[in-house]
Amino acid sequence: MRKILAIVLLACAPAIGYSQALGSGTVDFQFTSFLGPLATAGSANPYDESSWGTRGLVNGIGATSLPPYYLSWSSASHALSDIGFVSGLINLAPTQTVSMRYEGVPVGSPEENIISFTPRAFSNVAVGQDFVLGTLTFKNGGWNGGAYFTADNVPTRLDFKVTTHSSDGDAFNQTMLGTVTMVVNAPGINDTATLAGQQAEADWIYVTDYGSGVRSRAFRVFDDCCRPPGGITFGMVDLVARFNSLDLVDIDNPEGGFLTESVDPLPVAAPVPEPGAYMMLLAGLGLLAFVARRRASHLADGGVVR
Repeated sequence: MRKILAIVLLACAPAIGYSQALGSGTVDFQFTSFLGPLATAGSANPYDESSWGTRGLVNGIGATSLPPYYLSWSSASHALSDIGFVSGLINLAPTQTVSMRYEGVPVGSPEENIISFTPRAFSNVAVGQDFVLGTLTFKNGGWNGGAYFTADNVPTRLDFKVTTHSSDGDAFNQTMLGTVTMVVNAPGINDTATLAGQQAEADWIYVTDYGSGVRSRAFRVFDDCCRPPGGITFGMVDLVARFNSLDLVDIDNPEGGFLTESVDPLPVAAPVPEPGAYMMLLAGLGLLAFVARRRASHLADGGVVR
């Protein structure tokens, strides 16, 4: 009898174990803070409000002289890049949407920059199985942080907290802390008439999980000024995670934008010279060739070229 019971339990064990390793539930996502550029500055003092320009509003909150700020200066080796960005921390009321817009730009304007998250319920997910937490949306409007040289870009960082809730056990009640990083990009000497140049000009976001250290690929969305025919300035991508603890896997399924493995700036496309520049180049090469021939002729005749 004991032998028969043991055989029955062994036969049922895989099914029992599998059913216990499945979970269903809901996802709660909240952006908690903003850290990034809030204004441009024409002075080395971040508290000199008289020098601030292109001020921004984050969910309606603007920079003042009271909180701690720091100044990020882009490279002063080029006149077009000699600009400062006043950066600071803003603690957000828990929200799933962060709006970044310049003062004077109305809510809903094409120039409003928005990052938002829409959670998605999960069903019958196994521990170790990839599943979608929800969808990140990126509306590429206008914001501070882009420099003439890409190495001088000042990113915006949005901290978030995501929590799963389930009645199927502790394995499915987990929390992830992380950051959505947005990089505004406006490289100099870039030919935005080409697809490569338009892609290089696109702004992008990526996600980092504090707990696991995993960083996603970059999701890039075209700028309004520099997009190919049919290209749009709005896109969305799924945030993919996995249970054991709650860990980031990647972002996937892009719509309205494109993914790259690198989160760094893309190579810019060099502008094609105008016809007039070609003519000047050819004239210069012709002059050099003439001088070289004259020098060779004089040397052949035993002369001295001065």
